[in-house]
This record gives sequence, C-alpha cells and structure tokens, in this order.
Amino acid sequence: CGKTIVIGSRKELKEKAIKGIEQLKDLHKPEIDNVILKCECGKEMKRIPEVGDTWLDAGIVPFSTLNYLQNKGYWAEWFPIDMVAEMREQVRLWFYFMFMMSVTLEGKAPYKTIVTYEKVYDEKGEEMHKSGKNVIWLKDAIEKMGADTMRWMYCKTNPTQNVHFGYTPSKEINQMFGYLFNINTYLKKQLTTPKKEFTNLKPEDKWFLSRLESTKKQVTDDLDEYQQHQAAKKIEDFLVNDFSRGYIKLIRNRMQEEGEQLSNIMYYALLDTIKIMAPFAPFITEHLYQEHFKQFEKKESIHLENWPVADKSLISLELENEMEKVKQVIEAGLAKRNEAKINLRQPLAKLTTNIEGVEQWYNLIKEQVNVKEISKGENTAELDTQLTPELKKEGLTRELTRRIQQMRKEMKLVEADEIIISINPKPNINFEELQKTTNSKEILNSIEGDLEKTFKIKEIEFKITAKKQ
Repeated sequence: CGKTIVIGSRKELKEKAIKGIEQLKDLHKPEIDNVILKCECGKEMKRIPEVGDTWLDAGIVPFSTLNYLQNKGYWAEWFPIDMVAEMREQVRLWFYFMFMMSVTLEGKAPYKTIVTYEKVYDEKGEEMHKSGKNVIWLKDAIEKMGADTMRWMYCKTNPTQNVHFGYTPSKEINQMFGYLFNINTYLKKQLTTPKKEFTNLKPEDKWFLSRLESTKKQVTDDLDEYQQHQAAKKIEDFLVNDFSRGYIKLIRNRMQEEGEQLSNIMYYALLDTIKIMAPFAPFITEHLYQEHFKQFEKKESIHLENWPVADKSLISLELENEMEKVKQVIEAGLAKRNEAKINLRQPLAKLTTNIEGVEQWYNLIKEQVNVKEISKGENTAELDTQLTPELKKEGLTRELTRRIQQMRKEMKLVEADEIIISINPKPNINFEELQKTTNSKEILNSIEGDLEKTFKIKEIEFKITAKKQ
C-alpha cells in the first residue's frame, strides 16, 4: 500500500516485528534488513534500502550518550557541553550534524565552544605515508621521545597551523624539560624544609616573583580562552629564560649567604610552575611531584593540587620592563667582552651605558658583567678593557680558584672538606680570598697530594697539587 512508518526505539521495533528480531544483535546492516514488520494492510514491511549519512549517527552523540530518552534530567545537567574539539574539516561534518540534530530536538546548539586544529605532517611539512617511510607510529614515538613531549608539541603548535611532528623538534622540547629536572636537582641539594617567608627582597627577587605571578595569570587567562598554544609558550618562556637562564644566574653569588631564603623562593616558584604545566605534561610533573614535592605538600598527586591563583599584589610591570632594559645592558656588555676576547672571570674597571631607568640595578649589572663601576655613556654598553696590575691579580685569583674547585669536584669532596694545596710557580694573587673560596686550610710550597693537575693560564703553566686534610 506504500505506507511508511518510523521506528523510534528498539522496544517498538521488537513489538512490531514478525520475523528476524531474534537474530538482531545490533541496529546495523545487514541484520536489520532481515527484520520484517506487518503493515495495517496485511502485507509485510521491510526497511527502505537507502542509508542515512553516518554523520547522523555521530551527530546524535550529545543525546545518545547522555540518556536523553531514558533520563532527561540527567541529560540536562550536561547540556549544552562546554567545549568540543576536532580538526577544522569537521565544521561541515561532525560539528554541523551535532548542531542540526540539536536544533531539531531542542532548538539550540549542543555546545558552547568549538576548538579546531589543522593536520599533522612530518617535521619537513610533508604528508605522512607508509610508502614514503616517514610515518611515526604512536608506540615508537612514546618510546623514543616520550608521551609528554608529544603532548607539548601538539599543545604548543598554533591550532591554525599544521603540526610538524618528528624527532628533531622533539629534541628542543626535551631540552626544555631538561631545565625542569636540572632546577629540581639543584633545589634538592640546597633545600631542607621549605618555608613561604620572604624578607628583605632584592630587586631581582621582586622581579622574579612578579614574572612568576604574571605567568600564572597569563596562562590561566589563555586557558580560559582555549588558547593552549599561547599558554604553553608562556610557561616555556618563564621556565627557560626567566627561571633557568635568568634568576638562577642572577642569584648565584648570593647563595652562600642567603641560600635558605633563595631556595625557598625557587621551591615555591618551581611548585607553581609544575602545577600550571601539569595539564600539558601530566607524567613528568607527577614524577617530579612524587620525587620531591609530595613530602612537603602532602597531596597524593600533583593533579589533586589546587590550581595556583596569581597574587596580583606581587606583579610589577614596571620591574619587568626595567629588567628587559637590564638584560639589554648585560647582553651588550658580555658581547663587548667577547669582541675583546676577555673572559668573564677577568674583572674590568668600567662599563658605560645610555640606557635610562636601570640605576637601581647597577650592582646586579656590575656583578653579571664583572665590572667595578658603571656610568652614563653614548651606547648601550661600552667597556674599559685596560687591565691594571690589581685587575690582573683579581682575574688570576678567580682563574686559579675555578681550577681548584674543579679538582675538589674530581676528588668528590663536600663543601665542608678542608684541603691543603700547593701552586707552582707562586702566583701574584689574593691568597686569602682563594683560601676562603676553596676551603683551603694551607697553601704550601710543595706537598705530596691526592690529585695533581697542570693548567695553562695566560701563557703560564701552573702545577696545582691538592690533598684532603
């Protein structure tokens, strides 16, 4: 008779079927074609031969997976969903079909936010093909570069651009993770019990804390806006440039006298850093937390910690801008040293600069560029490279100190271990400073030592002998 009916559920199908229902395991071809219904006219009814687009099946996901028909109250708790993510081509496929089905059933979109991304190519920007032998399988990638490295590579890529996936770009990411492990190892040697009590902060401490809080705020804002690539880059910039290459170098000479407070600052900075890294690198951050932080923080996992909220009272954009100028002066000063082929251990008399607004940082700049004085000049940085006898004496003291410290390391000595040394020929140096820095009880003309080394410094060969006291 040509009558058509639409079946709304498996239960209805079972009630109206007269054949084939017992063999029906799921509602797909070919089994569904064997189910026969009886029409009102008395004849048999079969499924129409046309097949709906498979995206219709995917498009009903916001309803079928949340018990829309069985428990609408439960479904309503989740609808509409906050975010869906798939590649850009799904705009005309999955995203569209979900939208169409939702508008049909409920009159509104099933999602609040859509995040799209592009394709994955090899590291040269070419499509991956088995025949081209440039395919990297998941198991191989995890074993050779690590799961978190893969995650970081995806997260760091602007979603409007293709991911260039491969082992070469993974090396840069693993180097970044290396900074994380190195800072943690350094802290474990310096820290006993962390205390969040900071007093008498110097400008570089205030700058570092400002950068930490700024980074926490910016990362949170980026993630709230689904800009995960921006968040990942800001974390990496803080970890590598501000923390590892910045703050640790700036405070190195203060560690002996202010080690406890400086270690506390770094401890809480690193803790907050791994907290904001955790969604991107869950395995590495969990490893660091279990190995070092759990004993103090008491939470079972980094992923059970609260998300760190930025302390805006510690943010000073003025300080951060000043530090950018300070870096300019330091980098230019070090470049001038390289041009003159004078290493950093050799003190110089004077640096001149035309950079304004860095006067409160002069002591730090002097320390980092190793100069005695700073004054106004015409360029970013100029150095007085003339070496007086006193400057030469101080430079040689530092060179020999460095060699003796290397020997202490080879002898596997701890800081408290005293040594006796001899240096031949006898140098013109500050012996008192050298003894204090290297923990040398005596400097004798000649000894039978545990280790003997010869070093060539400024065309002179010095034989140094060291013996544990």
